[in-house]
Amino acid sequence: MHLNKLIPGKFLHRCFPLPCRLWRLQRLFSADDGRNKNVMPRISFGKLVFLFMLYMIPLIYLTFCPGLHSDLYYPMLFPSERQAPRLPPKLRSVCRDVFFPAGNHLLHGWFLKHQGARSTVVFHHGNEGNIENWLPFMENMYDRGFSVLMYDYEGYGRSEGTPSMNGILKDGEAAYDFLISSGRARPEEVINLGTSLGSAVATHVAANRQSKALILWSPYSSLLRTCKDNCPFLQIYPDLFFPEKDIGCGYEISKIVVPVLILHGDNDKCIDVEQACELQHARPSTKLIELTGAGHVQERWFQRSDFQGAMNDFMKQIDSSPAHLDHLDHLG
Repeated sequence: MHLNKLIPGKFLHRCFPLPCRLWRLQRLFSADDGRNKNVMPRISFGKLVFLFMLYMIPLIYLTFCPGLHSDLYYPMLFPSERQAPRLPPKLRSVCRDVFFPAGNHLLHGWFLKHQGARSTVVFHHGNEGNIENWLPFMENMYDRGFSVLMYDYEGYGRSEGTPSMNGILKDGEAAYDFLISSGRARPEEVINLGTSLGSAVATHVAANRQSKALILWSPYSSLLRTCKDNCPFLQIYPDLFFPEKDIGCGYEISKIVVPVLILHGDNDKCIDVEQACELQHARPSTKLIELTGAGHVQERWFQRSDFQGAMNDFMKQIDSSPAHLDHLDHLG
């Protein structure tokens, strides 16, 4: 069947100029082998499909390329909640709003002071919601006798800026630096705690700042790998096609010399527990607890006896261990 009456050759040359030139479709599809320029080219249906695929497949591939159209993916990676977080009335007497600089923007957080606390937790939250959504996690650490600093990444809550993979790492450093420079804690008292997306931030801070311990809930070794696991079609793109350099605990876990605890559900559909096992393999002294039947990090973990036991044992361990005051010598 020929579509020369429905789809003139001149129309195809206008719509698909590059394929026409590359394949010299003027001669291939002309009725008289191109000798008579007044004869309308005759296009078969099969050749039309081939032409369409030749043109559209690269177009679709480039349209959804993360490196060229990061705006399609960042809302999924950073579903930031721009609404200002609200502090419950019961905490207003003990919890304070804090603002501190991170590059060219200000970050917002809450500092919950516990009288007599021996350690202060810097809480690096996950990618969904602002600090109001993660308040139960903050309260859990406060109930354990810790002071807690929890903050929003750039673009979340009342924090300025726009979130990015490398930007959140700098936000973590800024939160730590603020805690120390403001006199709210000493370096040897700081415990970095990261959940999900924040696990890479916590690991980065612990690798580049003096601290007491590192706790990771549902961590990942590589963010790009995690994205590809959750969106299989992204596997057609090599790493260089992504807008930013990959981040993840796997890149810096081996640098950590303070005690490390990893808690990960063995039924996690978001970040496979295999990534936590790889982190332990990269740093054998890491204590890994797999929570049987548990999914991704969530508030209901707090009611589990294995979670409570692992956290209590780890806290006893770090309280009885000498302070790690020189663990940054390798950075010199």
